[in-house]
Amino acid sequence: LWNRAADEEITEPQWTPSVTKPFAYTTGSTMTVNVLMTSEDVTDAVDIRYTVGGTWRNSLGEIKGTPYSVDKDTGHGSFPYSLAHQTTALDSVMDYRLDQSYDFYVRKSSADEWCYADEGNATHPQVYLTFGQLIGPWGPSANPRGCWSRVVKNACEWMPETGYTAQYEREAMKRLAYKAYMSSGVTYDGNRSHYVLLPDETNPTSRRFNCWHFITDLDQYADCQDMSLWWEMLCHSLGTSAYAQRIDGPFTTKPILPVGGSSWGSYPWNFHHIGWDNAVFDPCVEVNQSSPRVPQDEGINNPYKTDIYNSGTWNPLGGFALGGTDPFLNLPTEVN
Repeated sequence: LWNRAADEEITEPQWTPSVTKPFAYTTGSTMTVNVLMTSEDVTDAVDIRYTVGGTWRNSLGEIKGTPYSVDKDTGHGSFPYSLAHQTTALDSVMDYRLDQSYDFYVRKSSADEWCYADEGNATHPQVYLTFGQLIGPWGPSANPRGCWSRVVKNACEWMPETGYTAQYEREAMKRLAYKAYMSSGVTYDGNRSHYVLLPDETNPTSRRFNCWHFITDLDQYADCQDMSLWWEMLCHSLGTSAYAQRIDGPFTTKPILPVGGSSWGSYPWNFHHIGWDNAVFDPCVEVNQSSPRVPQDEGINNPYKTDIYNSGTWNPLGGFALGGTDPFLNLPTEVN
C-alpha cells in the first residue's frame, strides 16, 4: 500500500513549459513568477521585454475571473536575466488551472526598436488557493516535505464551487469536518488506528499518524484518532490552524452514528478523540438521532457533551497539533 510515487509534493510556483507539479498560494496575495531567458547568441548587455497573458479555469473548466495581461520591460542587463511579474490571486479556495502565453523582445539600447525574440506557453494544471501558509509537519521527520497534493486536493475539492473568501476561514473548517464524515469513504473501527506508538507499545518514545496509509488503505478503516487528525491535516493543508483533543474515559455514549456506519447505537469508549480549535469539530460521528448533525464549531459541554455523553468519566485533555506533544502520554508526535 505504500506508494510514494502516487503522491506529489506541493511545490513553489514556477514557470516552465512542461510544469507538472502542483503548487499553491494564499488568497488575497500575489504570485511572482520568474522567467529566465538565456541565449548563446547575445553576449552584450541588452534590454529585455515580455508580454504575458493568463487565463484561470476552475476544476469544471469554466473561466474564472478576468484574464490578465502584463507588459513588462527591464533595465539594461545581460543574459542570463531573471524577469518577474505578479498576478493577484483569485479570492476563493479551490483548485484551478492556469494557462499562460509569453512573447519576448530584446533591444540593444533605449534608442533602438524592440526586436521580437521568442514565444512560450505554459499550463499549470494544479493550482491550489489557500487561506495561509501551509502548516507542517509533512514528514516523516527524517524526510520532511512541504505538503502532499493528495491532502490539499481533498480539502480544496470539498470547498463550495464558488470557493470561500479569507473571512470565511471558520466556515471552511466546519465544512471540512462535515465532508470528512460524509465523503471520506472510511468505516469506523475502534480497535484499529493509524495513530501508532513508536517504536512499539512496550517502549514508546513518540507517536506517528500514518496519514498516507490512512488515505490509501484498501480496507478503509478509521478510528476517532484517525478522523480528528485527518481533519487537522485537511485544515493545515489550507493554512488554517487546527488541533486534536483527547477526552479520557471510560464512558458510554448516547445513540450515535460513527463514520461509515449504517445504524445508530451506543458505545462503551475508553476515550474519544475530537478535532479542536476552542470548540469541537468531530468528523467521526453524527449525534442527536432525532435531528442528526456532524458536530462543527460547538461547545464541548453544550451541545456536544449533552448529545454524546451518557455516563462515566468525561475528562478532556489539552489540545495538541501534530508536530507537538501529545499530552496523554507526553510524547512527541509526527506525521508520515
